Amino acid sequence: MRLTWKPSVSSSALHAAEMVASGRSLLNKQLHEALAEIVPVFDEIASNCLIGSERFWDWLIGLSCEYENSIQLAERVMAKAYSGNDRSSEVVTRLATHIALAENALLESVPKAKEELPLRIRPLQELWESYGAGLLIEIGRLSEPTFLVKEALVVPVLPVVGGTGGVLLQSNRVWIEAVLTNPNPTLPEVVRLAWLLSQLEADVPIHGELVNSGRLSWIASLAMLPPTLLAAENMDIGSYSDDQLLLAIEKWHIPNSTDHSLVDTLKSWWATFSQERPPWRIALTALDKMLS
Repeated sequence: MRLTWKPSVSSSALHAAEMVASGRSLLNKQLHEALAEIVPVFDEIASNCLIGSERFWDWLIGLSCEYENSIQLAERVMAKAYSGNDRSSEVVTRLATHIALAENALLESVPKAKEELPLRIRPLQELWESYGAGLLIEIGRLSEPTFLVKEALVVPVLPVVGGTGGVLLQSNRVWIEAVLTNPNPTLPEVVRLAWLLSQLEADVPIHGELVNSGRLSWIASLAMLPPTLLAAENMDIGSYSDDQLLLAIEKWHIPNSTDHSLVDTLKSWWATFSQERPPWRIALTALDKMLS
């Protein structure tokens, strides 16, 4: 997999805004307080869109590294999130204004963000050069080699909660907090990055067409946990166990709105997949049904 690295202050600001919107506490209290004042407008716009709040934030953060102009970014995101009839110039302007406010809040709290980001990504890049290709080969061998994309964009963002990331399936890009050290030694950030990248092909019809589009991102994030942790174990930089599955679910912030135990369900699902090796789209559909 060929990676392009594109650190972004705008993506950092909007990632931080999403963390505040989701109830997370930022490490930088000044930034948290500033964003808390503007996040309600993002929430309002997200709650009224066609694609759901989570996917709205994914598009907003995922596309933000492409545009210097907040109006252009707002127009592109609104084209993804709203119908033509509901996409008024007033709503676009409101979104653009609050994108700019979020960026200004970040730069006021972290004045040297532009200079800091390129320096912060070096440790992760070096680890990726050492382990990345091997991790992806192992993940593909354990799951489905065609499930891995050939190239992707990695958007490093400033660490505002101590380590997390996200995926924009439809655009082959991920973002990840550029922490300087591993916040969880048994879950190295290079493994988190491999896990994020491994999800990018889930929206291709041959793999994800049988899973409801509103659940596909969540199902893909869960499905790639066992092969990612096993790949890390095979490369002696991690392990696969019940405790490690639970730790990854917690530290990589995978939600669970069901009554199912994610660890027990994943163990059962992975055992069946490993024994029978059905096509990956059938495996994803099976996991979706198990968690319904």
